[in-house]
Amino acid sequence: MSVAEKITLKPDSKGRITLGKLLNGVSSVHAYVDEENRIILIPFKEIPLNEITEKEASVILKDMLSKVTKESLHDEITTGEKTGNEEW
Repeated sequence: MSVAEKITLKPDSKGRITLGKLLNGVSSVHAYVDEENRIILIPFKEIPLNEITEKEASVILKDMLSKVTKESLHDEITTGEKTGNEEW
């Protein structure tokens, strides 16, 4: 499925939709509702610690830490609102 391709998903009688075909290889999804009431799903794949080398872990950690800014930490502390980095 290309990025620009749209599909229509219809909920079942309990309000559920099936995303299996869209989430090939994904282990979890973060779900957000934006200010326009759009549901945004951000898929990601978790890597078990026993499947990652120390070097790979170091690169991933450095990348995550580079995305944390003083401003994002300050915003969460002063407003109490979550920044999206809570799982780190």
